[in-house]
Amino acid sequence: ACGVVPIATNAGGVPDLVTHGEDGFLEAVGDVDSQAARVVELFRDETKLLRMSGAARDTAVSRFSAERLIPLYEAHYEKVLRSA
Repeated sequence: ACGVVPIATNAGGVPDLVTHGEDGFLEAVGDVDSQAARVVELFRDETKLLRMSGAARDTAVSRFSAERLIPLYEAHYEKVLRSA
């Protein structure tokens, strides 16, 4: 939510959090050269950095805010407690 562009690996649940090329980058596990190239790419293109940084923040705020997640957790816990 700080507006940092994630440069992450395309593994596990990460692709559910990052949309490659829009609000971050997803690279193959162990492909350090590609990850480093993305860092250089963002340093060289301030417009892209600012656009993706804003998109990363927007994604974090809209999909993972407390206002959105707390009701989901409450509903889940209530369901679990009712079934116990």
